[in-house]
Amino acid sequence: MLIRFLLAIVLAALTLQSAGAAPQPYTIPFIVDLTGTNAFSGSDYADTARAFEHYFNEHGGIRETPIHFDIRDSQTSPQVALQLGTQLVGEHHAVIIGPAAIGQCAAVVPIMASGPVDYCLSPGLNPKPGGYVFASSVALAYIQPAMIRYLRLKGYRRLGMISTTDASGQLNEQAAIDAVNRPENKSLSIVSAQHFAATDPTASAQIADLKAANPDAIIVWANGTAFGTVLRNLKDAGVNVPVITTGANLNQRVMAQFASVLPNTLLFNGIVYFGRNDLSAGPLRTRIDEFYQAFKEINKTATPSSGYAWDPCLIVGEALRHLGTSATAEQLHDYLLHLQGFVGISGVYDFKLDQHGLTDRSVIMVRWDTSKNTFFAASRGTGTPL
Repeated sequence: MLIRFLLAIVLAALTLQSAGAAPQPYTIPFIVDLTGTNAFSGSDYADTARAFEHYFNEHGGIRETPIHFDIRDSQTSPQVALQLGTQLVGEHHAVIIGPAAIGQCAAVVPIMASGPVDYCLSPGLNPKPGGYVFASSVALAYIQPAMIRYLRLKGYRRLGMISTTDASGQLNEQAAIDAVNRPENKSLSIVSAQHFAATDPTASAQIADLKAANPDAIIVWANGTAFGTVLRNLKDAGVNVPVITTGANLNQRVMAQFASVLPNTLLFNGIVYFGRNDLSAGPLRTRIDEFYQAFKEINKTATPSSGYAWDPCLIVGEALRHLGTSATAEQLHDYLLHLQGFVGISGVYDFKLDQHGLTDRSVIMVRWDTSKNTFFAASRGTGTPL
């Protein structure tokens, strides 16, 4: 009897201890470029994951279960991204966020055909409709027309273009060419299109050809270090026409590093959350305010590029709140495919449109203000100048 009594006490104590213990976090792999030429944006995305993790868990987590982002470095390498993706598929996760660049995303798409759900952080990826791969922000098919519309309405006619030879550069270039060739843009022309490798130490010969074509503005499809190469060569060649570049360079640290070679007018394609001050009160403004507050709470500053990672985290987090921590990849996939009217910081999502879920209404142009050392919105949604 004594033994049974002692066993009962032990079991009761263990039960109480188990009941009072905090639940184990729900881990979501998060693949970004923390090293290599895309490290600027990768660092922003990692900070976003940490800010969202804190915010989401402070607001209840997944039915009181906290989430945790397991951040992995893809080293700006499609090969490394594929290795990480293959490993994670073998671990049978329901969802993975990342990679964060088109080349790395394209490398993992084939192995995600049957799951898990993969949320690429690059707008450049155009995932197969109905598949397990989703992509952040707005598709290039919407971004580039909005950007070209802005340039046309601002009076630019002769456009120069220089692009890296990697997947990101070439996809952006082709989307921009397609936009220029639309009937409404018949007054515009691309007077010179140049190319260089992202790892090339100089693009001076290409810049000389651009200068000779006498463009009104130059579009640069290059990220991070490669973007800096173009800026230095433009400065050295005495070219100071407006420069337009990808939202991947929307980063204060990038601006600080290249401050001595920035042109007088520097524009970026951006997303509607950056135009917060032009929005009236409502669900969209509330989401955006929460985004900035989350960074403030962890003593970080949200950069314009932070938003490319926030909504994927938010959408996945809210889906898991609805489905629970035992949700399978198939259940999560089906839930996202039918998600409509979901308000994020980049707009109102409808995944029946495509695997991005947004249109050009979410696209704005952003300008760098050297005197104030900050970015500001230069257009409304669809690229219509302010």
